[in-house]
Amino acid sequence: MSRSHSQNMLCGKNNGFRLSLIHILVSICVIFSAVGSDATDPRTVLDELELYRQRWNIPGAAVVVVSEFGNKVLLANGLGIRNAKGDPVISTTTFHIGSNSKAMNAFVISRLAEKKILNMTRPIVDYRPALRFNDSTTTQNVNLVDLLSHRTGLPRGDLAIQMFNNSADLFDNRIRYWEPLYKFRNGSAYQNHMHALGGLVASDVYHCHRSNIPNFRSRTSDFQRWYKMMKAEFFDPLKMSRTTADLSRWMVDDSRSDSAMMTIDYTTGLPKPAFGWYDPMAAIVYSWVAPAGSISTNAEDLVKYLKFLLKKGVSEDGRPLLSQEAFNNSFYPHNPYYSTTSAYGLGWNIEKYRGKISYSHRGSTTMSSVVRLFPDDGFGVFVVTNNAADWGTPATNHIVDRDTFRRMLFGDNSTTRFAVAEQTIVATEKAHVSGIAKAYAGLPVPVPLPTVNYTAFYGIYNHGLWGDMVISATNATVPIPSATPIKPLDLEFTKFAYKYFAKLFGLSGPTLTGEAVITHFSGNTFLLLGDPFAGSFTFVTDGSNVRGVRVSVEKMGSDHDSGSWFAKTA
Repeated sequence: MSRSHSQNMLCGKNNGFRLSLIHILVSICVIFSAVGSDATDPRTVLDELELYRQRWNIPGAAVVVVSEFGNKVLLANGLGIRNAKGDPVISTTTFHIGSNSKAMNAFVISRLAEKKILNMTRPIVDYRPALRFNDSTTTQNVNLVDLLSHRTGLPRGDLAIQMFNNSADLFDNRIRYWEPLYKFRNGSAYQNHMHALGGLVASDVYHCHRSNIPNFRSRTSDFQRWYKMMKAEFFDPLKMSRTTADLSRWMVDDSRSDSAMMTIDYTTGLPKPAFGWYDPMAAIVYSWVAPAGSISTNAEDLVKYLKFLLKKGVSEDGRPLLSQEAFNNSFYPHNPYYSTTSAYGLGWNIEKYRGKISYSHRGSTTMSSVVRLFPDDGFGVFVVTNNAADWGTPATNHIVDRDTFRRMLFGDNSTTRFAVAEQTIVATEKAHVSGIAKAYAGLPVPVPLPTVNYTAFYGIYNHGLWGDMVISATNATVPIPSATPIKPLDLEFTKFAYKYFAKLFGLSGPTLTGEAVITHFSGNTFLLLGDPFAGSFTFVTDGSNVRGVRVSVEKMGSDHDSGSWFAKTA
């Protein structure tokens, strides 16, 4: 199949991939037949990725491959379309790269440290005196390295991204109420807010230094100060002229990609065809948390970024932005607790891929991106898509394992791992359905009922960080799992932003509050829409009274969220 086919397919509406099971299997055979060919041209790999893109219903993607320690560009191409009009993805099409912004933020902070503008191991409270964590040890000792490597001990808690309008509200007033998941520097939970705090503190110190005014605070927002720092210290020196974190600039970029709406087909584990497009502004995290994931860029600028990475801190025109020591600091395993197979640096997973040291990271909002480096071989790949599916992981694996490139990395005995990564992702998605069934099947018969009168759950509950939560009766008819006759409860989160709940619960309507329904699961535990993967509400009672409720917005038993305690106040 030629690359031009991708430019003629609107929104994944390729009927050939929605035929009978026989036709689907034939399509898969064609794909793996292509994979088995003796490819020597990088563009053949691009043709293979085009087949995979269609199989996954990915509307559009950009693929960048650089080798020979930044001296050779093998691919910098677009696949598919970037909007509802069917405009093709080309090398100048801009995408949102989400959490792959973190590494760029960390490089700039390392650059400031090398210039003696700040100290990465100095306690953050010295730079932001109002900052208070839940315990004095963290408050007195947490530094920039802790913030950038996810070792503060705080749970993920992405709700806060949507809740607060500025960093001062969260970091100076409410962060002290956030219960840690692990002891300080003794565990790991991915934490966007802490990485954002590192970038915002660095930008404050940077502008203090430039203005020669102690405790400088300009009239610009936190985000604007940070973006000016990034532009001056990273984007401009690398001549990444189309890279930005400025919403207003991206919105007027004629070549930007819109975001494609997607859902998962839980029977196959793969994305369904896109069912619409929406404004790319929805893909950008709120401006105060911009350092954690707000950068947008294109294939041409990603070539320059990969060259910088493979040349170990040197721009493509030969200018060093960082010393070797400062550059290598990003890839040091500052957090050895990150997972069972990898450590975490400053915006990078540090792991082994087929026995070789590899640095990688994924970014995801309403778009998705994956980067993978092989530093010892001078080889790097960056893949971006305009929906949230993690196609970049199997696509990146396929690129580095393919005949064309594997001789550079693994010799001649390797085989492509697109299928291996795809099977892992598919199994995870399918587990959503089977997991719900297993959770209910595992309940005792009869299911334990609440230990208090049903109406005792009604009332107002408060958490210092998250605000008020109102629980009351509902007349909603909820077509979701429930093993008991206990009626659903209605939730209203008066300080939770609507967008989060619209995404999580499928709500609609112009409202600034979050509303949802919880259904009885077992005992005093209720589930969001009856789904163990969406989160749980476990009420704690004292006789006939309800003292409060522990709320988790992660999968039941998740190691990313131990739950937040809401005390009943009325």
